[in-house]
Amino acid sequence: MRATLTLSAALLAAACSSPSPALIGAERHRVNVADWQIDVYRKGDTAQAIRMTFDRKADGHLMARRGLIAVAMVTGCQDLRALDEGDPTIVTVRVGCP
Repeated sequence: MRATLTLSAALLAAACSSPSPALIGAERHRVNVADWQIDVYRKGDTAQAIRMTFDRKADGHLMARRGLIAVAMVTGCQDLRALDEGDPTIVTVRVGCP
């Protein structure tokens, strides 16, 4: 019973997406990049891409690459720079277009 509750709580938490406090209130856009679903939030010149798909082999570098693709898809901007590359779930991006 305890294992079932723990698994249920973990799956529920994994299905949630919320940006960092600086991006609260930003609209969520869900896009598909390769075989991942990624939520993108943008406010001003900052965006965050959050991986929603479970992938045991995900790493920070792959997330950064796919996160930049997702942000480009949502914003239409190619002038992007990843501000952090190490988290396999989230990447923060500086957007150089209005």
